[in-house]
Amino acid sequence: MYSDKIKLLPWEGSNYLEQNPKILILGLSIYDKKKSKHVVQEYIEGLINDDWNYPFFTKIQNIFSNPNHWDEITPERYALNKKLFWDDVCFYEYIQERMDNPKQKVPAKYWENSKGAFKEILQKLKPDIVIALGYEMYMNLPQEGSEGILIKHGNNIMETWKYNISGNDTYVCQVQHPSSVGFKQDIWIKLFEVFLKKFSKLK
Repeated sequence: MYSDKIKLLPWEGSNYLEQNPKILILGLSIYDKKKSKHVVQEYIEGLINDDWNYPFFTKIQNIFSNPNHWDEITPERYALNKKLFWDDVCFYEYIQERMDNPKQKVPAKYWENSKGAFKEILQKLKPDIVIALGYEMYMNLPQEGSEGILIKHGNNIMETWKYNISGNDTYVCQVQHPSSVGFKQDIWIKLFEVFLKKFSKLK
């Protein structure tokens, strides 16, 4: 299905194609030295099965989930159903080369080499919304396209970029990396809520 440019296959939720809007979550890179092209899929499956957990993914789930992804435990208490969440979205690592550690600076050639693979992912998965996790990554995405809507909530803003893929507009949201210093989950929950309301009026 994918060309050799795609060295790390995306996670494709089983219900992704039925979603409106279709959401692709875009991570920066991985540090696993496994040779398997399926390592991203294995990570998500392990997350769903509670084999492991990591704050980065917990924040993603909390920010971009919707009420359908939460199970009622008591009238006052709900718990995220991770399987329902991940069945509805796709996840892809933008940098297709294995990095040594989270603090390693991304080489310029890695940024450049990832553009063609990302364009292929957009063509194949046709997301309506891409969540770009990290300011640096957002700034290094392919420049084809145009500025999207600017999202504001209080003193906080979220930029967006718009691609047109085979006649369909795809909006890329610039989101602070969840593992970065100063990240505040509640701010991004609000900004994404505002974005979704405006996005629904564009379709």
